[in-house]
Amino acid sequence: WRNLGLAVVDEEQRFGVRQKERFKAACVDVDVLTLSATPIPRTLGAALAGLRDTSELPEAPPGRGTTASIVRRDAPGLPEDEAFITALLRKELSRGGQCFYVVPRIADIEDATERIEAALRSLNHPAVDNNDTVAVSVAHGRVPDAGKVVQAFSQGNNETRPVLLATSLVENGLDLPRCNTIVVQDAHMFGLASLHQLRGRVGRGSVPAVAVFLHPADSERTLAAGARLRAVADADASTGPELARRDLEIRGAGALLGTKQSGRASRAVGDEMYASLLVAELGRLRALDVKKSQQCECFLPLSRRLPVDEALRATRSATTPAETKKCVRQAIDNGVDASAAKACAKVRLLELHSARLGIVDIALETKELNDLTTPHGLLSAPELDPKTWKLLRSEVPEGPRESFRFDEFAGRIECVRLGALSPAKQVDFLLEAVLHMVGFLDRVNQVAPALKPVAVLNETAANATAASEEVFAR
Repeated sequence: WRNLGLAVVDEEQRFGVRQKERFKAACVDVDVLTLSATPIPRTLGAALAGLRDTSELPEAPPGRGTTASIVRRDAPGLPEDEAFITALLRKELSRGGQCFYVVPRIADIEDATERIEAALRSLNHPAVDNNDTVAVSVAHGRVPDAGKVVQAFSQGNNETRPVLLATSLVENGLDLPRCNTIVVQDAHMFGLASLHQLRGRVGRGSVPAVAVFLHPADSERTLAAGARLRAVADADASTGPELARRDLEIRGAGALLGTKQSGRASRAVGDEMYASLLVAELGRLRALDVKKSQQCECFLPLSRRLPVDEALRATRSATTPAETKKCVRQAIDNGVDASAAKACAKVRLLELHSARLGIVDIALETKELNDLTTPHGLLSAPELDPKTWKLLRSEVPEGPRESFRFDEFAGRIECVRLGALSPAKQVDFLLEAVLHMVGFLDRVNQVAPALKPVAVLNETAANATAASEEVFAR
């Protein structure tokens, strides 16, 4: 992995945000290509809003047949519904094919097996009640060697192994051109991505295929489930990208800077206003320009009062926050006074985090002997941009935020009346504020590569708003 240049993530919708962020942290300076037939709302929303480059392959591979989608109300046991299942099996088996039958839960396997066997028995299928054949092959997570069951099904034919009954275990990785009918029972319990993946198990050859999605009465499903079933039945949403857009409309784009992969953040302000705010916020974040300083020195009273102890020297010279915490624990274990060790650690953490903000030194304002006013805290930041400072300051809680102001011409941040606090509280006050600013930088760094202007959005703000509205407004 020393020369890793490209990482490809397939089936991206199966990964959570934390998994993807961990992968991203392990692949710094590596090009990452993510593949998905149906991108999750958060990913698609980021692409349409201009945060990620995207491309689509809407055409199916050559040689693939068409797949018709049927959404039908179903009540197992009713004569007309049982006759419908029997007719589906008769049509597929008569042309030499095999069938998939998918249920959402393992607990549904037994009832579904009886239903399929009853349908095959009414067709006088030779596999029923025959010890040498398997009328209904069963595969799910609790079946030992489920892969062997699927392999045996693929090697059989419509007379020896006519139906494979499974859970969503089969939604990926199966390529069986002979299977061109799939029945999904209780389809309202599946997500749109799973429904599309299951539909993709048929139509792998040139033979026309059919995907049947069964659901109970309207009173037994939610509004969102009904919207998903209408989307999968719509002929205009037969491709993965279009179905992903429908999923985005149903569930919302989630949190672009958080971990929620779906949800409607615009609920409080409306879709159009949210789209405008999103574009404005992206422009604001693109203005963020923090130049890290080589080092920061703290000259506050507390730092001058720290004991000169060999055991604390490692803490004062630590290069990372993690190393600082490790050193202070070792110092306490070696007998150093705990309060002194913690004070030393706080000073060092203040220096390390302040350096990330471009601050080079921290001190109290120098006063004349006859000047009795309370000295301000001075944080020198000669490379700090006023727009960047405005962004950073907005992350500090409202109360402490009022104590900070920026002198652009002097290149420094002033903390008003910092000298009124005790030496220990001076460090605590500044450290808390700096941690809020650094935390904001960490969140922005998660999407830093995507914050560069990209071609997904047009250059004008009006066109950018219109592009974002495609995500949220329908």
